[in-house]
Amino acid sequence: MSVTGSGTVLTGSGVTFYLACATYPVGCAVAIAGASYTAQTGAKVTVTAPASGAFAGLSIISDRNNTASITTTGTGASTTAGGVYAAAGTLATASATVNVTRAVVGKVNTSGGGLTAVTPATGTLALSAPATASLGSAPVGVTVTAQTGATAATWNPTLVVTTPTTLTSGTYTATITYSVA
Repeated sequence: MSVTGSGTVLTGSGVTFYLACATYPVGCAVAIAGASYTAQTGAKVTVTAPASGAFAGLSIISDRNNTASITTTGTGASTTAGGVYAAAGTLATASATVNVTRAVVGKVNTSGGGLTAVTPATGTLALSAPATASLGSAPVGVTVTAQTGATAATWNPTLVVTTPTTLTSGTYTATITYSVA
């Protein structure tokens, strides 16, 4: 899906974009790039997720194995009153702005003065480990490469860790690393 051109506006309420692979309705094979989302060259996309139903609260859903990007570039703007789910994909901005209420993505890339803002509707940033995942298998991190110009970040999180009910009782430890190099 591509929205391109200065003055191009896409607005919707109760909207969920689903990014599938060519095999749809069968899911994507592991590590396959399927459908992508791009808003570029001054295009403005503003959508509100459905309030009820199977996709309530989600504006963009990518197949869990789809590695394609959700990208906003070139003074484009994407604003969603809803979440973005692209577990194997990348949420990318380049000289543009993206605002979402929650995001589950494989990577976040920001360049050229781009801004990615995740503003939780609840005011709490929550991180959960899926019941089937090893806690050490997927590190959480943000990497900024070749950033120039003024940069600033403010983050006052509340960290909530939800553990699967199948865990045995005991003491579990975690390390949270914050660094700016």
